[in-house]
Amino acid sequence: MSDIDLIPLAYRRRRWQSRYLRNSAVILGCILAAMALGLLQLLATTSDMRTRVEALEERQAISAQQRADLERLGVEKIELENQLRLLLGLRSSVAAEQMFVVIDRALTGDDVWFLEWQFQRAGVMVGNELRTVNTGYFIVIPDGAERSAPGNLPVQTNMTIKGQARDHSALSKFVRGLFAQPEIDDVRIRRTVQATRNRVTTVDFDLAIVLNTAARGE
Repeated sequence: MSDIDLIPLAYRRRRWQSRYLRNSAVILGCILAAMALGLLQLLATTSDMRTRVEALEERQAISAQQRADLERLGVEKIELENQLRLLLGLRSSVAAEQMFVVIDRALTGDDVWFLEWQFQRAGVMVGNELRTVNTGYFIVIPDGAERSAPGNLPVQTNMTIKGQARDHSALSKFVRGLFAQPEIDDVRIRRTVQATRNRVTTVDFDLAIVLNTAARGE
């Protein structure tokens, strides 16, 4: 006796379709959940990477600022050291009162007299080039004068004298007397003019005198 299937085919098809849809929904839900988890993980990773990048950029900015500060401080240190050397040189240079003794030793008689005398205590940074002046009567800088090493800038304390001399010979003796003093480093004749007043001929002169000092700058 053969079995008789009393379940309609349409009912079986609906049951199969229902299981298929349910399984598909479960699978789709799992896929969506996995995608959501992956997206959250990606967002978290991106946020972490962005935080790290910002931290690195901040560190680089701090490092660049620190390098700039170090360079600025290095320049300030050099300037302060130069100022310190300048001040130490000025403190150890020849006193103004000593200049009266020095000038008195350089004068050999009453053939030279002063109209204006200035002593500048403040030092100035100058180059190493030595200048000579030839007036036709004498040369201010002696032959074989020693030059400073290149790149070494002496700190100078200056003195200026404006006056009159009986003649060029008297002025020449006075300049040579100045060169003979250890406190004098250099004498530069800035101007000499022969003038006649009340039938008396004199030589008007303007001298720039560099005092000897141990201060040196770089």
